Amino acid sequence: MNICFFLLLVILFALAVLTSWNKHVLLLLGVTSLFWFSMLWFIAEISKVQTRPDNMPPVDVDPPTSAAAESKKDR
Repeated sequence: MNICFFLLLVILFALAVLTSWNKHVLLLLGVTSLFWFSMLWFIAEISKVQTRPDNMPPVDVDPPTSAAAESKKDR
């Protein structure tokens, strides 16, 4: 993903130079860079949330066995 955004920025920068700094190309360059940095920020925030200890699944939970389910039916 980073390689694609980097190459897109390089191409847009080259296009801006070739078009004598056309305002539309500069706008695309700015929007692309802001979108890239917002994606990086979002991925960093998701990674932080996923590694928090309160978001980890409980370790001691076992799925109910069929014997335990049958003993509950007998009651």
